[in-house]
Amino acid sequence: MGALNCKTLAATFFLVITMVVASTAIGETEFKKVKLLTEISLDVPAQWKLKVHEKSRSFTVEEVAKEKRTLLLAHSLSANAMISVSLWPKKNGLNTKELESMTAERLSKIKGGLAKGLSNSGELKVITIHDPVVMLVSGLPALVTGYLRAGADDPEDTWDVINILIPRPDLDVRISLSWSSKRDDYWSPVMIHVVKSFVTY
Repeated sequence: MGALNCKTLAATFFLVITMVVASTAIGETEFKKVKLLTEISLDVPAQWKLKVHEKSRSFTVEEVAKEKRTLLLAHSLSANAMISVSLWPKKNGLNTKELESMTAERLSKIKGGLAKGLSNSGELKVITIHDPVVMLVSGLPALVTGYLRAGADDPEDTWDVINILIPRPDLDVRISLSWSSKRDDYWSPVMIHVVKSFVTY
């Protein structure tokens, strides 16, 4: 399975995920492992603010089939980087076999669908849609999509948003990463570490 030869920042970000990342940001950042429901875990910067789904309020696959469940919301103290992990109803989404045989034509259609959906929402000023890629996350095929948007509070700032979809037999696992492009040299290596640490069942 090979990723497309993309020229976007997001593609570059994820194509180096299997490489050794040596960076000042990683050296200065302490991480802690967070264990979530349904046997999911990942490293998150230790100083971040976290909101984790309470284990005492667990839910069944049948409940997830009706509506999405957010397992984790995390953001930096400076609020210029965020991570979320959620479970989504399976419905008619992609499966592992489809991702393993994904073609460039199909990825192009996925990109077009994403662009149309973001345009119809009217909530975000999207600057660029990144080319989707298929890669392995936690040893499983995953669809990676993303876009560059204008900052909500600072019109001169831009944010990269990366969404990772990992299809499972009974539901979909989704990871969302976003950060201010002003600190891309710092946050990109941190986000790469987070994705590399991600483990799902």
